[in-house]
Amino acid sequence: MLTILIALAAQAVPVSSVSIPSVSPDDKKVCKLEEDVTSRIRIKRICLKQSEWDAIAKETQRDLESSRNDRVIAPNN
Repeated sequence: MLTILIALAAQAVPVSSVSIPSVSPDDKKVCKLEEDVTSRIRIKRICLKQSEWDAIAKETQRDLESSRNDRVIAPNN
């Protein structure tokens, strides 16, 4: 489980590559702090609408599942 969390934290999904669903008028802006993976000191504040965060999470989950399915397991001989 910890490995999955580390993998998700290390993945950076560009916002421009994620399709954003239609936004409702009450879609609030949410700010999150993101650590720079190359430095423990640098922290970025990223503010997006909740629908955008949801789209990024969905895309990341799909990528993770796709990478799991792409792995080839060698038979034990």
